Amino acid sequence: MHDNAEHQAIRNKHISVSDAISLSIDRAIKSAAGAEMVLAVLAFMAPDRIPVELLHEDFMKSFERSDAIAALCENSLVTLAREQDGRSYLGMDQQVQRLMHARLQTCGAVTEAAAVATLLLAFGFPATGDRGNWPTRSQLLPHALAVLERSPDMIPGFDDNGWLAYRKHQLRHHVDRYRQQLNDAELSRALMDRHCDLRASEIVARKIHQFRPDVKRQLVREAFELSGNRHLQPIRDIFPLQSAAFQKEISVVIDRGCELMKICRELMAQHATEQISKLVSERLDQFPLHLQNQLQRAYGLPSDKSESFFDRYRRVQSESKARSELRRLFSIPQP
Repeated sequence: MHDNAEHQAIRNKHISVSDAISLSIDRAIKSAAGAEMVLAVLAFMAPDRIPVELLHEDFMKSFERSDAIAALCENSLVTLAREQDGRSYLGMDQQVQRLMHARLQTCGAVTEAAAVATLLLAFGFPATGDRGNWPTRSQLLPHALAVLERSPDMIPGFDDNGWLAYRKHQLRHHVDRYRQQLNDAELSRALMDRHCDLRASEIVARKIHQFRPDVKRQLVREAFELSGNRHLQPIRDIFPLQSAAFQKEISVVIDRGCELMKICRELMAQHATEQISKLVSERLDQFPLHLQNQLQRAYGLPSDKSESFFDRYRRVQSESKARSELRRLFSIPQP
């Protein structure tokens, strides 16, 4: 009995809040003719940080927009805030949005309002991928996603020759392109930071399927070759999830690299630097990846491979740096 009374009290409270919001909407509409249209459009967007400039002059004259926003604020239906970037943003409680949806449904104006919201976002969302547009795209992304989820492809009973469907497709294309750019930027940063940032390595591991097969092999191979680097552990953790053929290929490559390193260390113990240089020249791509990079940097090998490691080594072997670099790279202390 007590539970039923409590549930009834909660329901009555909900109804009373809904009634209060409905009365506030009625008052705002009476105060400013444009308030209903602004409220209807905002109901289809994300509830927070809706740029006022999205409601541009072609949608509503600036003085009508100002009157409408003032009426909505006065009746506590929206909030208006000016932020540090100098722009003004609107906020709308989700309960107000739900109630506005119900009102639009009752009067059969849902699709029209959603269509207007779609056109506003299609007009406001930057089409180009320039970095200078990223802040605007970031602000509009949650609203674009909310509108795309709810907007129609056409208004029933009105033949627009596919214009609305095209605008919706256009908006979705711009949104998808921006999200891909965000993904690419995140992945690029993660690749650069993976050796020293565990979270970056986790991003690389989670998105390993997005890389070309050859890049994927290099990333996994490197993670095992640098087994002492704890930041690369997330990449090592995905190894058992790969195909048996992939695992076998990586294992063979790593074992071959380890064997070459062992041979070179034994030769270095005998100070056989010229033999090492020949081995490196013939089988450079079989050495561990990090060692390949160090050898190329240390000896300035041209990227077009017009000169082999052995040729470059012979040309500079009179310099003490040539032998000292080999000793360093193969972990042999200098005498």
